[in-house]
Amino acid sequence: MEGPLPRLPRDLGLKTVPWRIFGIRHHGPGSARSLVAAFEAWRPDCVLVEGPPDADAILPLAAQEGMEPPVALLVHDEDNPLRSSFWPFARFSPEWQAILWALREQVVVRFFDLPFSHRPEPAAPAGQTTEESDVAAPEPDRSIARDPLGTLARASGEDDGEAWWNRVVEERGGPEVFEAVQEAMRELRRDLSDPTDHEEALREAWMRQTLREATKSGHERIAVVCGAWHGPALEDLPSAKSDQALLKGLARRKTRASWVPWTHSRLARASGYGAGVASPGWYDHLWKGDADPDARWAISAATALRNRGIDASSASVIETVRLAHTLASLRGRARADRIDLDEAILAILCGGDTVLHALVRQGIEVGHRQGTLCPGAPRTALQADLESSQKRLRLPAEALEKAIDLDLRKDGDRERSVLLRRLRLLDVPWGVADRRRDRTSTFHERWTLQWKPEFVVSLVDASRLGSTVRDAAIVALGAMDASVDLPARVHRLEEGILADLPEAVEKACQAVRAAAAVTDDTSLLLEACAPLAQLARYGDVRSTDRDLVLPAARELLARTCLSLGAASRAADDEAAARLCSGIEAVHAVGETLDSPEHPSAWMDTLGSIARDGSAHGLLAGRAARLLLDAGVFDADEARRLLGLSTSPGTEPAAGARWIEGFLRDGLRLLLHDDRLRELVSGWFSTLSEERFQESLPLLRRAFSGSSPGDRARILGRFSPAPSATDSDSNTIDAARAESVLGAILELLGRTP
Repeated sequence: MEGPLPRLPRDLGLKTVPWRIFGIRHHGPGSARSLVAAFEAWRPDCVLVEGPPDADAILPLAAQEGMEPPVALLVHDEDNPLRSSFWPFARFSPEWQAILWALREQVVVRFFDLPFSHRPEPAAPAGQTTEESDVAAPEPDRSIARDPLGTLARASGEDDGEAWWNRVVEERGGPEVFEAVQEAMRELRRDLSDPTDHEEALREAWMRQTLREATKSGHERIAVVCGAWHGPALEDLPSAKSDQALLKGLARRKTRASWVPWTHSRLARASGYGAGVASPGWYDHLWKGDADPDARWAISAATALRNRGIDASSASVIETVRLAHTLASLRGRARADRIDLDEAILAILCGGDTVLHALVRQGIEVGHRQGTLCPGAPRTALQADLESSQKRLRLPAEALEKAIDLDLRKDGDRERSVLLRRLRLLDVPWGVADRRRDRTSTFHERWTLQWKPEFVVSLVDASRLGSTVRDAAIVALGAMDASVDLPARVHRLEEGILADLPEAVEKACQAVRAAAAVTDDTSLLLEACAPLAQLARYGDVRSTDRDLVLPAARELLARTCLSLGAASRAADDEAAARLCSGIEAVHAVGETLDSPEHPSAWMDTLGSIARDGSAHGLLAGRAARLLLDAGVFDADEARRLLGLSTSPGTEPAAGARWIEGFLRDGLRLLLHDDRLRELVSGWFSTLSEERFQESLPLLRRAFSGSSPGDRARILGRFSPAPSATDSDSNTIDAARAESVLGAILELLGRTP
């Protein structure tokens, strides 16, 4: 918030209390209705709402046309935007309704919680709310202070605190409910010797100081809207001196506040939000005030099923409502609640299918509703540029997951791909690329889009890098931290090229070279070399100049070749498996990166490994097979190496690993590749019976990855076919023929 914070007043010596405390459950529709009714009856002249005073300046925007909840206040540290916090509001949130009522009636309204600028460290990570529920979701192992609803529910013989609160408070309503809630919380806090932690004590001290300030300003009817747990701490105020002593010496930071769109899924307790509710969609349904809410809820479930192509008849909807009412009656309730309707939907509409029921619940109990902001809501230049691009490219930021196919030969699709990749460089992963599909062609991409509210934090942080997405992405690409490892640097370089940022590619290439120069892990060199070589070899449909990355790719390949030999000799089984995967990836493109000075460096490296008796068997066998497929080794050389690897002087385990590497991912080729089959068969034929028996464990290990059907077919290919001499032979075993002839004559009923 810009400008100085309000000065805290001194002790006013109050003898009367000109305020009323309205203890609410965050995001409770019943509490919201009761609150509005109480305001209409009492007509307060000042409304204090639990929330960050840092955002007081933008509170009036809540009533502007176009502001549609769910929305949230985002407050962040100006010097460190990643230190931030959200305060979400739904249209059924009591705080939101209190703000709207005050703005509509032109009554003074302000937040009165401890400002975010004074909150002690550490803050929650970016993208997570630090606001905790004062009447949080029930967890049996939490203290009374953290789980007041659960404590009250268990005292009444129930386990689910939220369900208990819904039935006792939200569904009954009425202004008188606040006095009952205040009394219940008073009793709970009395049972605790230390009812608050340090930060909570600071918050309540600030609240009391704000109450004193509002009274000093001349307000006679002050409405205090806060979490129910805080209510008793605001009844009888201690001396102002004690609160001032507690608040003395708080940190002071510059903060900035803004409104951001929010979603029902982020209001759900399952998202990790401390003040979340189990079913924001259900609460929103209750807030609408339908004449027949039970029938409308069952219709919503049926609609969700029909949208998935599943039959849900009107008769089933009627039976669902009837069953819900019957369940409520059996449980002694006057009307059906969410649990009754939920069980009825499972039984009737979903036919007892719990998987289908889970999909329905996700669609209607949580939902995908996303809020919108009014045109005048403050935004950074970077946010405004992104919104302009989204509108121009027809890529709305939606909470619902959506798949899109992009044809990069089209200008519009290419621009969409570029925008998504630039945002990824800014740590805004709005789109996730299906890399398996990307590799089928250089002009086709498939993305999955899903906008999350916490992306705003990354955008705010990235606004320091530039006022447009392109400018910020250029700076982000060129400012890689020294802790980023080599494969991650290559990945960011690849993203920069695909994001059409040639200005930053050269600097990113230098960062890759610098990391490669100090990397002694050969598996990391291989992991980085493959994608860089792929990019340098093929380029992309964006007409990227491959000369930008070709020198770095060749240098990385040269370093890989120098270190691979020593690494193959020192590798254990686990390291060899990683190296083998890297070798296969680089081999697909490594040959084309040979420099004029070393025209066959990669093949020479593989040859050295294949002939190195000290190299790990898996790597030596794989190198031999790759060279055989490439035509560098002939069948005789491969047969010689195969024999050496399984000779009597070689340990059986080493021989097994060599055969495993040689036949890796190629067992099925034995069915179709005559050359490879003849090579292996020829090696079999050279083995003595004793040596063959010794080699059986090696062969079993090599063939263990194939299916029983494949093994049977391979065995059939290796079985010798009957020769023409055998089939045309006239030699007859008279004794065997006579016994067979006698049996045939008996079957025919004739005497032998």
